[in-house]
Formats: sequence, C-alpha cells, structure tokens
Amino acid sequence: MIRRSALIFLCALPVLSICTGNALCASADTLRQTSFADRLLQLDWPVAGVPVVGYAPETGWELGAAVAAFFPAGDAERRSYMQVSGAWTTQRQWYVSLSSNLYLPRGWFMLVRGGYRDYPDSWYGIGNDIKGHLAAERYASRRGTFTLQPQYRLPLHWSIGLHVHFLWEDIYKRPEVETPSSLPSSVSPTVLWGLGPVVQYDTRDELYYPRRGLFFKAVGAYYGSESGSTARVGRISADLRQFVPLYKDLIFAWQFSGDVALGKDKPFQLLPTLGGQDLVRGVRRNMFRDDVALALQAELRIPVWSLLKATVFAGVGDVYNLADWRWAVPKVGYGAGVRACFNKAKIHLRFDVARSNVNPSWRLDGWSFYFTCTEAF
Repeated sequence: MIRRSALIFLCALPVLSICTGNALCASADTLRQTSFADRLLQLDWPVAGVPVVGYAPETGWELGAAVAAFFPAGDAERRSYMQVSGAWTTQRQWYVSLSSNLYLPRGWFMLVRGGYRDYPDSWYGIGNDIKGHLAAERYASRRGTFTLQPQYRLPLHWSIGLHVHFLWEDIYKRPEVETPSSLPSSVSPTVLWGLGPVVQYDTRDELYYPRRGLFFKAVGAYYGSESGSTARVGRISADLRQFVPLYKDLIFAWQFSGDVALGKDKPFQLLPTLGGQDLVRGVRRNMFRDDVALALQAELRIPVWSLLKATVFAGVGDVYNLADWRWAVPKVGYGAGVRACFNKAKIHLRFDVARSNVNPSWRLDGWSFYFTCTEAF
C-alpha cells in the first residue's frame, strides 16, 4: 500500500505499558540512587502497546493498534518477543499480523511471522525502469501468509534449521477497484507452500539493538506441486549485517541483502521486491520487483539523551531479470529517524522519515513515514 499522505502521529502518542507486580517491588532507596531512565529499564515492561492512526488514498483513514510482549521462554540469556497488530479502514478494509522470535530451552529458537489482510495493493509492474513505475494501479486481494523457522544453535555461533513458508492470495473484483490489465494472469487463488534449509551465523552482543557483532543468514525454499503449490519455483535469499561501535554508544551499522527467484513461471507474488520500512527506506513498498533484488544500506545510530536516540540512514539497490539483465539508475533512499528504548531487551520504538530518487518531490507525497518496534536491521 502506497502512503502518499500518511499522517503518522504515533511518535507523539503515549506508549501504553503494563508492568508486572514483581517489577514494582524495587525498594525506594534503590530507586533514589538511579536515574529516571534506569528506573524505567529496571521495571522491565513485559507488554507495550501503541495506537495506529494513518491515512492513504487507497484506504481512507486507518485506525488500529499494535501490542508487543517481551518474556522469557526458556532461554535465560535471551528475551523472546511477540507482536500482534491490526487495523481497520474507513473503506472497510482490514488486516491482522503476528511477528515473534521465541528463544526456547536446549538451544532451540524459532522465528514466526504471519498475517491476513483484505486490502488493496499497488501494482507498478515488473522491472527496474523508473519511468514505468511512477504511476501505481490498484487491485483488490485477500492474502494470508505464514513463515516458520525452527533452528538449533551449534558451536561457534552457527545455527541450522528449517524454513517453512505459506502464501495464499485471492485477487477479486471490488466495485471501486478495477484490476489492472497489466497484472500477470495466474491461478486464482494462488497457493504457495515452500520448504527448505536455513543457516545462520550470529555474534551480535544484543538481539534487538546490537552495538557490535556480525550476523549472516541464508534461506532456501522450493515451491512445487507436490506440496500443493499452484506454481513450481525456487527462492534463495542471503542477509549480511555488521555493527561497529565508533565511540561509546555511537554505532555504525550496515547490511547487504540479496534475493533470487528461480523457475519458468514465477508468480509475481513471489518475486523479490525493493522498498518498504526495512529495505531501502524511502522507496515505496513493492514498487520494484523482478527475479533478483540486491540492496546495500547503512545507518549511523546516535545517542541523544537518556533513552532517546537518533539515526541517519541511506540505502541503494535495484532489481534485475535473469533472462534479460539490464542495468538501470540505482534506487536510492535516505532519511532520518528517532528511537525510544523502553525495556531491558533494548527494544526501541522506531519512527523514520525518508525519501528517494524515484519520486524526489519535496511535497508530502514525496516522503515516506514508518513507525514500528525494532530496527530496520
């Protein structure tokens, strides 16, 4: 969904938190000896919620909420995380989503992602030509997704596991939305079941706001008719990140991401994309998609005061076709943001403002706004 005039008031709205009774039992003497910021972190909020208010031409007003919980699930050193969010729009569209990292006993941990939506989406076409992607067409769809990655930790910071991915999408007609004629025809509904390995290397000192360390993850998946998929396709992705402390809490972070889809008749829903709230911020979500997506981004994380931090970031990337590889003007996104830490796990509320060379207008519709928990990478 393209947010041409999103009104993001979230960073100014209060965080609604509930803390456990045990956390409130700290003695008055202890609290007097610590700063206000330290007291907040000592309380160790287990649940936090934020309201969601926004506007987009495709949806009208959007109202909803996001609630995140932080808890031990068997690993004494790592805190598990679960977030549930949902919203309803004045054009009678809605979505719900789930995101979780579970750190279990005996070296096991699990990533879980899922969601369902009845929402309009934007179709820009396939390829990396900027001129052909400036105008979006709308189409209506119902989509459900689910990702599960159980992994087992090995010596020397490695882990291996299984990647399970499910995607279901039904493109249907709504009176106010005309399905674009350029939208690739495919079996409707599209059903994709993917299965493959995942390998990970992780030396980060913190999970959600690392100061130092290296992170690498490679995932492969095969989608075939044997598993009930309506297409036969493969997908491989790789993610490399590094975090370097420059001076005290001043941190330089960078990430390289690569994503490849393989097969003859690849459904457009499974093609790698560029843009959104995590990868090359400032480029609209799903604006560019093709067989291959490559991106490099970096940011400087700056301590400001107490629990508040700031960041400046930039990213560059593009998409390419395996059968007809053509170079084009790289897609560049850049911007700045603020962070607010509120628990011991160092999970931050994140608000970013970004723009790109794709739509360089200084008007409001040339900017993108993002508000969420946890960092982009």
